[in-house]
Amino acid sequence: MAEGEKKERAGVSVDISLGKGIDKSVGEILTSLLKPGATELGNLFGDGIGLISDKIRIKRELNAKLGLEQVRKKLPQADAELIEVTPPSTEELYLLIAGLSLADDINVRDLWAGLFAKSIEVNSKINAERSYISILQSLSPMDAKIIDLITFTVRTEREINVVTRQVLRPNIKPLTAEASAAIENAEAESRKLCEAAIRNVQELAVRHGLTSLSSVEWSGNLMRQGIIERSPPPGLPMFGMNSNSLDDMQRKIAGLSELAKWNSTAPKELLSNNNSAHLVLHTGTAILLQVRLTRFGKQFAEACGLL
Repeated sequence: MAEGEKKERAGVSVDISLGKGIDKSVGEILTSLLKPGATELGNLFGDGIGLISDKIRIKRELNAKLGLEQVRKKLPQADAELIEVTPPSTEELYLLIAGLSLADDINVRDLWAGLFAKSIEVNSKINAERSYISILQSLSPMDAKIIDLITFTVRTEREINVVTRQVLRPNIKPLTAEASAAIENAEAESRKLCEAAIRNVQELAVRHGLTSLSSVEWSGNLMRQGIIERSPPPGLPMFGMNSNSLDDMQRKIAGLSELAKWNSTAPKELLSNNNSAHLVLHTGTAILLQVRLTRFGKQFAEACGLL
């Protein structure tokens, strides 16, 4: 670890890592805020950030306290006596605290807390980049719930695919009766896991109130921010890269035009019953989502600790 300084406060041993070359005073402020029961938040919220009343100040302090507790719980060693953190720059710390203080919704605040925690983990390469901060500042509670559902689906897909790959029928013939029976039992268990995973995703969608979206407005902000994009349209024709026939070229041009039109329009629903599946499991069962994370969306989700 880089040079550090230990502070004993309220019975909690805090090791401030200065691996990013940040001033010690910032680390002291941060660790003071993160210790359980932190109360000295008032000085962070004075006239300098435009508070217009004591009521607003108290609300922002409460949001910040709740958010900092979420940050502390997300740290890898949150339950241990030693909490290791690498403090961000003064400006990043200010923006993160301000973001937490303005986040009344628990789902939005959880995203702020995730980025906060990832940016101060000692071994993390993630910083509180302005692009991430800007997106968090733009999110509505519904946006945060949509991100939560999509990332939960991605995590579910990864977990289930790990299991199902282990039970794929091997290309060995003939199989013994015992081996065949074992494979069939494993496949049956895999199907049960897939069915349970799909139920979990659907139940989360219900809890978040995302099953009855029926207009194009719900996806607008997340698509503008580059977080999500439409899932590929059903039945999109695929063409060989080496095909030079005129008919194939014309079909390819028409297909690309259709795809561009598809991507430029916003979906009315998040979940649907057509063949546009975001999550397809090895069993052939599918979770149907009209949108998926973009490449940048995946980076953002990782920065917030969701993937």
